[in-house]
Order: sequence, then structure tokens, then C-alpha cells
Amino acid sequence: MNKFIISILLLFINISNIYSQSKRIESELMKCTYKAISDEGTSLKQLILDYETLLINEGVVEDSSGESYRVLVQNFANKNIITPSKLFCVETQKIKKANTNKFYDCKKTILKDSLNYDLSKLKGTKQALFNNAKPHIKAKEMLKVLSDSDFDIDYYKLRAFYLFCAIDTQAGINEIDLQNLDAENALNIYLDSRNTLYVNEVKKTIEQLKIIVRNHVLENKSKYVIFFKTERDTKYKEVLSCEKNIKEVIKSLRNEYALKTYNNIYENLNEDQKTETYTRYPLNFLSVD
Repeated sequence: MNKFIISILLLFINISNIYSQSKRIESELMKCTYKAISDEGTSLKQLILDYETLLINEGVVEDSSGESYRVLVQNFANKNIITPSKLFCVETQKIKKANTNKFYDCKKTILKDSLNYDLSKLKGTKQALFNNAKPHIKAKEMLKVLSDSDFDIDYYKLRAFYLFCAIDTQAGINEIDLQNLDAENALNIYLDSRNTLYVNEVKKTIEQLKIIVRNHVLENKSKYVIFFKTERDTKYKEVLSCEKNIKEVIKSLRNEYALKTYNNIYENLNEDQKTETYTRYPLNFLSVD
């Protein structure tokens, strides 16, 4: 074959490889997410924009830049965070549901071509979120992996949004002192790599879990403890769903007490009333490695 043609072909191959490496697999995975929603992701894209606007208006981030989001994660790491009035994981319940089979088929297709992508940041972020129990540790580990420009990508903005879902809005990100709690009688919840739920080593459904959590808190009062363990391969969506259901049980107990004692729901109480109610029903919920 003509040497000139061979040179052209080699140049073409090198350019193709450079182009593939410059494409971000995170952006491709977000496309899969959008495509899996019946409206082609229009509702999710709008929610991301709306939530970003809320964070800016409430002073949680300065602007929409990747630099501002990295500062946000840094604030998480330093336990110096302003909690927004809304949680993204709650807001997502209001949009159209994604077809999970469609998403995983799309993801599978992309991962077949994974040699053409740099997966280091994707894997590093996953490890940061799954291998650490506390929100500020998750944030510290994320900062070791991600730069300002990474947070310009929706995929990583969403990860920053979801950090808020790992904390309790009343307690903040303060650590729980187990010395004053009944850790020996703790409720142990385990979500395995197949997303099967166990409570004290017995397989349970989410609805059964909610009843068990409610009874556990009522029985042990403010000294109750819930330990939550997952595996590295547990789906993050299932982890968030389980945490959300547990926190909703605690929230409902606060509301019941607030209505009975103050004739008002918890969110409408004054600060002293909230503190008293929260003291009775704190969030003694710990993710463990």
C-alpha cells in the first residue's frame, strides 16, 4: 500500500482515538437517562435548571459555574453548608419516571465501547459516594477526583445535589454521639448488591421496613439507633429510596407530636417548638461501612 495512504490512515486512527477520549462517558450516560424518560428528558433538564436557580437564589451556590459547585462540595467537606429549602431527591418524584430497562440497555451499549472513554473520574466518584458513610467524607473524597470543569457536566451537578439527601435538614451534618444512645438495641438495615432489603438479618419489603422503623422509634424514644449498610454494587437509586422512606417515618412522627402538642405541623412551628420536637424524634440514622 502506498506509504502516503498508510500515513493518512494512521493519522485518521490517531485523530479518532483523541476524539473518543475527549468525549465524556458521563455526558453519554446522562443522554441515556434523558432518553429513558418518556418526554426525552425535558422535565429532568428543566428540573436541573430550576433547582440550580433555587440554589443560586438561596445563596447555596454563587452561580452556575463548575467552580461554584466545587466550592459547594468543599463546604460540605468542611461541614459549612447552607441547606436549601427543597431537596432534589424529593423534587424528582414530581417528574415523569424513567424506563429503567431502556436506561440500562443504553448504558450497556455505551460500556461496550468503554475503552474509548476515560472512566477514572466516573469510578472515583462512585467509590467516594458508596464507600463512605458520612456526607462530609463523601464530599472530601469527591474533591480528590473532580475538578471545576467536571461540575459543568449535569452528571456531576446531580451528584452535588444528592449530597443534600444524605443529611437531615434539621440536624445538619453534625455527627451523632452514640454514647447517649441505645446502640446495643440498634435496628440494623442492610441493602445488598441485588437490592434485597434485610432488617436484623430478616428479608423485608419497604412497607414492612416503614412499620418496623416506626415501632422501633416509638419503643426506644430519642435513644433509638438505626444502622444502614449497603454494598458497593447496590444501586444508588435504591439506597436513596430506602433512606428517604426511613426519614419520612421520622418526619411523620415529628408531625404527629407537633399536631398533638402544638396543634400545628412540624414545619410551621417556631424554633423553640421545633427544637423540643426534634429532641424527642431526632434522626439517629447512621450509614456504616
